[in-house]
Amino acid sequence: MSSSEPTSRRAVLLGLGALALGGCTFRPLYARSDVTGEPSIGDRLARVDVAPVASRSGVNLRNELLFRFTGGGEDVANPAYRLVVQLTEGSSGVIVETISGRPSGFNSVVTASYRLIDLPTGRELHRGNVVARASFDSGVQRFANQRAERDAQDRAVRTVADLLRNDLAAFFTRQAPA
Repeated sequence: MSSSEPTSRRAVLLGLGALALGGCTFRPLYARSDVTGEPSIGDRLARVDVAPVASRSGVNLRNELLFRFTGGGEDVANPAYRLVVQLTEGSSGVIVETISGRPSGFNSVVTASYRLIDLPTGRELHRGNVVARASFDSGVQRFANQRAERDAQDRAVRTVADLLRNDLAAFFTRQAPA
């Protein structure tokens, strides 16, 4: 048995794999629509209007989502969908000091329950929940603790925005073009 035999087997297997996939078309998830003529996932995300969410974190989430959907472009002028989000926030102690028994490490937890509504029909197309956690440390300085908690909430909100965008992109990928 020569040393080139395993290499030639790999080459044949790779060639057969390439032939099997030869008929498949590859389309990047966020590709523009000018190649295929049908709306891209990015185009469909850009037509999602996000309903206002009451709270400081809710405002941040809405801004993050609009930025992720439009790529920082113009606001949604002619929306086809509306995203309604309910936000729940909390924190829990995860590290406890052994001497004092006080928690010194916390997790900020942000949960978003959402519904995607088709505006022309008013029909609910998709719903789901996403959860994000961000840790922060707590010490003896009250204002530093508050700032650390707020920073952790902001990090968790950015993660929720990424998870929501990815979930909606996956949903639009499974749907027929609009």
